[in-house]
Amino acid sequence: MAKLQLKVANQRKNFLHHVSTTLIKNHDLVVAEELRSKNMLRNHALAMSILDVG
Repeated sequence: MAKLQLKVANQRKNFLHHVSTTLIKNHDLVVAEELRSKNMLRNHALAMSILDVG
């Protein structure tokens, strides 16, 4: 089970690395926003979708 969790974690990290690298290479300005997931979970319509995100 630990091997599978490590594999999934590595795949997510690799995907995020590729996406961020592509964004940096193709755009002059990149802006980040800090979202407070605790406050977003109060919206019951979105709560399940937010919790499913890794």
